[in-house]
Amino acid sequence: MAGTVLLPTKDHSVVLWNAATGSAEEVRLQRVVVGELSDWAATPDGQFFAATGQIRGRGRVDLWKTASGEHVATLDCDPDVLALSSDGRLVACPTYELTVALYDAATGRCIAVVDEPAWARTPPLSLISVAFSPDSKLVAAGGYDEDDDTVTTVELWDVATGAHLRSLEGHKGMTTPIVFSPDSTRLYSRGLGRLVRAVCCETGSELFEPVVASDSNTTGLALSRDGNHLATFDSYGIKLWNARTGSLHRTIPYQAVGANALGTIVGVAFSPDARRIVVSMKDNNSACFVDTATGRRVGSLRVETAKNWVFAGCGCHFATSPFRPPSSSS
Repeated sequence: MAGTVLLPTKDHSVVLWNAATGSAEEVRLQRVVVGELSDWAATPDGQFFAATGQIRGRGRVDLWKTASGEHVATLDCDPDVLALSSDGRLVACPTYELTVALYDAATGRCIAVVDEPAWARTPPLSLISVAFSPDSKLVAAGGYDEDDDTVTTVELWDVATGAHLRSLEGHKGMTTPIVFSPDSTRLYSRGLGRLVRAVCCETGSELFEPVVASDSNTTGLALSRDGNHLATFDSYGIKLWNARTGSLHRTIPYQAVGANALGTIVGVAFSPDARRIVVSMKDNNSACFVDTATGRRVGSLRVETAKNWVFAGCGCHFATSPFRPPSSSS
């Protein structure tokens, strides 16, 4: 199984877990001045890593080369969430004006702000999720409202022109996270209403009836690289779905992956071949591989106390690149 799992830590580093050998080493991120990371993103090959956090009450975004920890750029913005384009050239951050700002990842400069939507309903209080399509031609953001009965939307824009394309309704209270299919034609979203919705990006039409993804309001969503498999997770465990039909394939309770209590699964990601998922857990500071065909745990990474790695608890990323982690002496 090729690939490298990226697990950010609270100590401003990234743990690179080699999926083929089981070895794991730490890469220290250079020029980090923020406190705990609030959100992060990586390119599909794992070569670039971006994160946002707080410093003296103000947020900032930084970009690094993952393998070396070399600092690339700092963005002049204050977001809670971000998205990184698949080629590593653009960073998207929601603004307080309920739009999305696009930044050049190499220079950190804002190069465009997309058009404000023509709100058909009362605008949300904020935008709390953002995602690029894999071809980097579209960017989407999901809204939040403190009233759980308020309908929230996913807004979709054209990256090249900044034009607002459409509003996708269906969730209540909040819409997070958002995931595009590999061919950039489908968009999956999840909200507090416990539903997962799948829509066609071009028409906005639903691809199948919304599915009830959980028994709780905890949100989590991952899509396989081939676009055929969908994973959702909540306090009670993980569910695997057919991403094209919405049919449920398998339910994996939290005990099966080694979580010690409800609500402790914080991240799920598919391996490049979709034969495994990696699951990160905050209760025992560990991660494991699960076979998607059987639902069985097939390998784990438990951090020794001597390493002093404490995962940030904001997900994991399975990079397609099996790049070699640096030796501890480098």
